[in-house]
Amino acid sequence: MISQSAPMVFRYKGRAVAFSLICFFALGLLAVNVFAITRSIGFGLGMLMTFLSLFILAVSGVAIIGQSDIAIDNEGISRRLFGKTWRTIEWDNVKIIKSFHVPELGFQFKYIRAFAIYPIRKPTETTYLPHHIGFTEHYSNIDQLLGIINHHASRQQIEIECQSNGVRTRVAHL
Repeated sequence: MISQSAPMVFRYKGRAVAFSLICFFALGLLAVNVFAITRSIGFGLGMLMTFLSLFILAVSGVAIIGQSDIAIDNEGISRRLFGKTWRTIEWDNVKIIKSFHVPELGFQFKYIRAFAIYPIRKPTETTYLPHHIGFTEHYSNIDQLLGIINHHASRQQIEIECQSNGVRTRVAHL
């Protein structure tokens, strides 16, 4: 039996490097923008640079959110960013847990496991973020994380579905 008085937190591997690269890139775009505006390159090109910078910053923000921590306790599973919880699904509100493969970004083409936990009732707050909690196997202590999810899924009788080669199969654990 797993007893959790305090949430266990699992961190994304390599987040510091990714966050540093995103910040470096964003600052570089800001510098180019300031240079373009001060050199009076023209309104059209200046606006294009501004919109490009905003788009890249928005995509970078999504990447940072996707690397937020996962916290699990007896009440549910949560996503945290910089210590602030931004999404929680209680265990009695989990409809299904899905496992599937996604292409890994990088120099080598390979697939990694991804997981998604879908709620029965969607959150009431208005947000553009997805209602489910999704993550890949790029988290510290992934085996322990999956073991705790399996424990709660078994205890709450939550359905688990794995997809491989386009075939969905119901399984007892991840």
